[in-house]
Amino acid sequence: MNKVILGGRIGWINDQTTSGGVGVTRVSLAETVTRKGQKETQWHKVAGFSKVGELLKDKFSNGDYLAIEGRLEQSSWESNGETRHKTEVVIDRIIWDACRNGTASDNASSSHPQPSNNHANGNGAGGPVYSAEDFRDDAPL
Repeated sequence: MNKVILGGRIGWINDQTTSGGVGVTRVSLAETVTRKGQKETQWHKVAGFSKVGELLKDKFSNGDYLAIEGRLEQSSWESNGETRHKTEVVIDRIIWDACRNGTASDNASSSHPQPSNNHANGNGAGGPVYSAEDFRDDAPL
């Protein structure tokens, strides 16, 4: 199983297009952890493709809290004779309730998308949860 649930503050947002013409929005996400009594910030690379990427660039900015569910993807390529590597979290779902409240919660992260009702997510909390499956190119929003 390859599943990541992650929440943190956005550091930067970068909108791009892949060589295949697909839109992708990448963000850096800061997670604060405490180890041995010391607070540390860990930065994660997160990517949203197609419509999920559009939501990222349209609805979020630097400093906003973002909570997502996704999967790890690794890639490598050659640059100037060196092999370079990248690991990033590809977003499957944006957890809107957690984003709005500024913190992840068990209720928000376990909710299931209800794209037909944008004011409820099926768990009693307000706000929709969108999944990558909700944004098929052939399906209406």
